[in-house]
Amino acid sequence: MIFAPRKRGALFLLLLFAVCHSFAAKAQGLSADQLEAEIFQTWHIKVTGHDLAAKIVPLIPPADLPVSMTDISAANETACLTSVVTALSVYPVSLVSTLISQIAIADQIYAASIRIGGFQVPGLLALNCDQANAAASFDEDSIHNELAGLLLLKYNSDLSAWQKLNEAGFKYGDINSVKAELRDPQGRAGDEALYSNGFVSRLGLTGVTNDFDTFAGQIFGHPAETAELLKLYPALRGKTRLLMTIYLDIAPGLKTMFDQSGLTAAAR
Repeated sequence: MIFAPRKRGALFLLLLFAVCHSFAAKAQGLSADQLEAEIFQTWHIKVTGHDLAAKIVPLIPPADLPVSMTDISAANETACLTSVVTALSVYPVSLVSTLISQIAIADQIYAASIRIGGFQVPGLLALNCDQANAAASFDEDSIHNELAGLLLLKYNSDLSAWQKLNEAGFKYGDINSVKAELRDPQGRAGDEALYSNGFVSRLGLTGVTNDFDTFAGQIFGHPAETAELLKLYPALRGKTRLLMTIYLDIAPGLKTMFDQSGLTAAAR
């Protein structure tokens, strides 16, 4: 596996992150057209928000659930693209450019009549931007989730070690396993029960890929908050260490973010 950042020095990587974070800050004042131009200039990513039924839906493999998409509205477009810039700026430029060549932004995305936050197929990330002005954090987490899915597709990452970190007998998607994970002997409920059993989302209970992707959304969307969670819930540490190892093997430049946010120390 050959990846450009492996050959770069620490100073180059720090400068690269500084440029990206500066762009993320500047993005707050740009128009939708300006944001599209900057996204293309920075990551060589084409943004598509219109004629999605004709341009994007046919790219989805026939075996997948049927997907419908509503074109992006002017009310959501700028806020959605700002979220895209904010989320992508967390990563080394080379990683993003390697994984994504096109982003589709929609007002609504449904899979088999179920509203979803986004999806991905090789080279394409699609994002549901409904109420983008009020849902920036959700949109950014969705981008991290879908980018994690693209990373797994691109590099065929083996998640067998990930599955071994679950409690003995747990089966993804099994109703009895799901109920058991949501039942906590200390009487805790909701997120607290999930954290104590090594999950960050109910969606993570449905499949190993969803588990990995939701961890990515938590770690990259809320790194400092996640570091605090790791101190309180030891069951989260193994998966966090493994996720960071997988990402660092592909993009070593992420070590700076992991270290500075406290994730590296908290995951030990």
